[in-house]
Amino acid sequence: MRVLVSGGTGMVGSHFMKMFREQGHDVYGIARYSASSRMQAIQDESIIRCDILERDALSSVFSDIKPDIVIHMAAQAFNGESWRSEYITHMTNYIGTLNVLWCAKNFAPDAKILLACSSAEYGNITPEDCPLKEDRLLKPHTPYGISKAGAEQLGRQYALNYGMKVYLPRMFIHVGTGHPPATAIQNFARQIALIKAGKLKPEIHVGNLETCRDYIDVSDGVRAMMLLLFFLTGSRGYERGF
Repeated sequence: MRVLVSGGTGMVGSHFMKMFREQGHDVYGIARYSASSRMQAIQDESIIRCDILERDALSSVFSDIKPDIVIHMAAQAFNGESWRSEYITHMTNYIGTLNVLWCAKNFAPDAKILLACSSAEYGNITPEDCPLKEDRLLKPHTPYGISKAGAEQLGRQYALNYGMKVYLPRMFIHVGTGHPPATAIQNFARQIALIKAGKLKPEIHVGNLETCRDYIDVSDGVRAMMLLLFFLTGSRGYERGF
């Protein structure tokens, strides 16, 4: 099968590319021209420089590849950054997703499409809300969470209106190698490494310690989403999960 991964140089995207390649599939990745390259991590996979906000360029990619599977990971993916970059967060996460779905409808209508949704769509969660259920009312309260809720509804709309096979996993935070120090685990690990190397004072700087977050190892998360793609078949045309 031919697999197209947007955000192919990111942590989750590069793991998808690696796992699909190991299974013998033809794998292609999309990355912005300005995206930091992880070519050492993904080695010989095909990376196509293309911005998902450029529909004409994205159309050419879909027209040439005609993928059987589309993994849409490209996003402005950080809650904190979404407050500073609200406009580009909504543009990238909503309009970028719209462009991916439009191109899939026109050039690969039979493809399975997995959209990276987010636990941020649930909003603030109290212990009384747990365990979370997928039919819980979404109450996002950050630009990032709202943009992801909108992108998920786009996926649902394309599935219901056009009969496309769309999968909508609401993922919690992935951690693993190749991730920038933008979340607590990576940030703490970086500080510890710098302290050990004598480049920082032996003090770890932290943020709000009152919050609790769920994490998943990126390898486990990618394997779970691949199981969702290959083993879950729904009559609704779209499936949610995780």
